[in-house]
Amino acid sequence: MSLDKITGKGITYPIVLVGGKPPIESGTDLIESSLSVLFNWDIPKVLHPEFGVKLNTLLSEPLDVILVVLLKQLCLDAIIMFEPRISVSPESITVSPTQNINELSVIVDYSINNTLVKGTFTFPFNKNKSY
Repeated sequence: MSLDKITGKGITYPIVLVGGKPPIESGTDLIESSLSVLFNWDIPKVLHPEFGVKLNTLLSEPLDVILVVLLKQLCLDAIIMFEPRISVSPESITVSPTQNINELSVIVDYSINNTLVKGTFTFPFNKNKSY
C-alpha cells in the first residue's frame, strides 16, 4: 500500500500558494502539518469543542516536573484521539527545557501506521504565548 493511501493528500497549513494555488502534500509533510494545527488550535470547534491539545490550560502553571507530565499527557491524548494515522507512546514524547526560561521543547517521535515510515515533530511550548 502506498504512503499516499495511508496518509491521504491535502493542503498543509499555513497555506502557501505556488503558481496561484496551494500544492497538494502527502506523507510526513501532511502529518506534521496536522500535528501543528492540533498543537496550535485554541478556538473551540462548533461541533468538536474538545479538539486540540489544550495548551492554554497550562499557561498559568509553574515550569516544573508536574507541568512536564501534564504536557506529555495532553499531547499524547490529543494525538491518539485526533491523529489516527500515526502511532505514539508515552516514551515517544519528550519534553525538555530550552535556552529560553519560559519555553519547553516538545518532541514527538511517531510512526505512520501500517508502514515503516517514522518521523519527528518538534513543538516549542512557550508560556508567554496564548494558545
